[in-house]
This record gives sequence, C-alpha cells and structure tokens, in this order.
Amino acid sequence: MRNFVVIAVMICVAALMLQTSSAVASELLNKRGLEFRAGFSHYFMDDPNDAVDAYSSSNYTVTKTMGSPMLGISLLYKTYHNFGWNIGYNYLFKSTSKAEGSDTVEYKIRGHELFVMGCYYYPFTSDFTGSVGLGLNGFFGWADREQTSGAGFANANGRSLGLIANLALEYALKEHLGLKLGVGYRNALIDQISYRDANDREHTVYYGNRPMELDFSGFYGQLGLCVYFEPATHFRNYND
Repeated sequence: MRNFVVIAVMICVAALMLQTSSAVASELLNKRGLEFRAGFSHYFMDDPNDAVDAYSSSNYTVTKTMGSPMLGISLLYKTYHNFGWNIGYNYLFKSTSKAEGSDTVEYKIRGHELFVMGCYYYPFTSDFTGSVGLGLNGFFGWADREQTSGAGFANANGRSLGLIANLALEYALKEHLGLKLGVGYRNALIDQISYRDANDREHTVYYGNRPMELDFSGFYGQLGLCVYFEPATHFRNYND
C-alpha cells in the first residue's frame, strides 16, 4: 500500500507540473526529448555496513558497500525558454555488505528511483549548455540477508520520499543529440524495511532495538545521451 502511495504522489506531482505549464509550452518549438544515462551512486549505507563490521575483530574479511552503478531514462520537457522538467527513473544495481569467515553473512542491496526535477538551462556557447535541477524523488529499496548459520531473509523492502539535485554540462554532438555529464545528490533514507515469510506474515527487520535503515542518500555522477525530437539547439534555447 505504501508503495502505491509513493508512486501515486510522484505521478500526481509530474502531471500537475506539466499541466500548469502546458499553455506556455504549446507556444514553444522543439520542447521534448529523452535522456539515457549511466553512472555511479555513492551511499551513506550505515546499518548493513555496521552489521558486517561487527565481525571484523573475529578473523573475518569484511566488505562494505560504498555504492553501486546505475542506469536511467528520463523525459525532458521544455515549458519556458530557459526552464523545463526532467521526469525519470533510475535503477541502482545490487551492492553488497559482506563478512566472510567461519560464518558468512551477506546483505545484498538494490534500489529503484522515480523523480520529478525542475531544471534551469543556461547556454554558455552554441555547443555547451549548463543546467541546474532540483526536485522530488520516490525511492524503493530492497535487501536480502544470506547467512550460513542463522536466519536470513529475502526481498525486505521499504520506500521513502526525498529530494534530488543535479548539476550538468551538455555538449551538442549533432542537431538531435547531446552528451551530458552530470553530478548530483539525492536524499533517500528508508527508515524501515520488512519482508513476508512462507506463511505470508510480515516481519520488520531490526538492527539492535530499532528497525534497520537503508540509506541510499549520497552523491552520484552520470553520463547521459540526450535525444531530442526536434533540433537540440532549439530545445536548449537557441532560436526560440
């Protein structure tokens, strides 16, 4: 149910933003595009790392997750001469926190992100355009725990609403193509995860005496290819 609420909020926000600016956008040429990107996300992932780090004094080899690769896609929608929306999705690949020794404990972590970001575009030259983005994200995280002795779990999940920011520089490769290099920060703290057992009973995962957190907050870097439905120079505010 909470997953549905987060998705519904993100869809409503995106629809409202596009609807309220549609009157201005209808007067602009070349206002739509798609962005395909790949990058790496850094995490402030404390609880799973602390859980395996507790084994480090007992002749264990400990591996802590610092982040993961990611892939994403966005709709780019221009609504004003220097302003537009970036509405997208990111998949964050599996990362691992692991302690190996007489007993092996491993947390496998992954995430999905939906976001709506408002972007301000500034053309530096005919080839280079800068942009600054800020918006909301809905984040969905999963974790599995595998343990050679003791109980594990699979598909423990939770979700959060947070903020996402981005700073990017785009180079015009061709009339319809742009290459974008970006860095940014996301806030995505999931304060509780739970899973269902074989009898369909829900269980909250605890770390100590409180629910385990998955903190996907952190910095990220990405490289994207922007494909515009009309000439890219027009989208980036030239000859509007």
